[in-house]
Amino acid sequence: MTTLQLKHRELRKNVITVQQWWDFIATQPKEEVKQVVTQSMKAEDRLRKYKDSFRFTTKIRSYVSLFLYTDIHAYEVVNVVSDKCVEIRRLTATCVKPPTEFFPGGFSGHYADNHNQTWEFKQDENAAIVRLRLGKKGWGLGRYRMLDQPIEHYDYNF
Repeated sequence: MTTLQLKHRELRKNVITVQQWWDFIATQPKEEVKQVVTQSMKAEDRLRKYKDSFRFTTKIRSYVSLFLYTDIHAYEVVNVVSDKCVEIRRLTATCVKPPTEFFPGGFSGHYADNHNQTWEFKQDENAAIVRLRLGKKGWGLGRYRMLDQPIEHYDYNF
């Protein structure tokens, strides 16, 4: 694996900042950068398509996320009623690492590292338990996705 591929992987895993990535690729051959980024994005796209597939998202897993346009809320599966019905409960999520790279512009500005958020999750015994059903569009009319790890995301750009 080349240094360029390693740096791009670090960028995708949030080990380095966007600014560090831009500073690094300024010294690299443009064709090589283009090739590495294209290959990486194709691999990520294949993985994303599989994870978004009906077959993957309808399997019952430990966690569920509610996708609300650009925000995502984390839930845990409390009880499996049947293969098409589960009971879920909202997790308490605390943002450990919010975005920091702010650039003024637009209405007020833009966070370049909005995707670099880190969250901690705790079970909330007092949260309401909701039944979630699997239909033709997926869990909860396609708004919920079953996952192995809880995911929470707040879009600071709105």
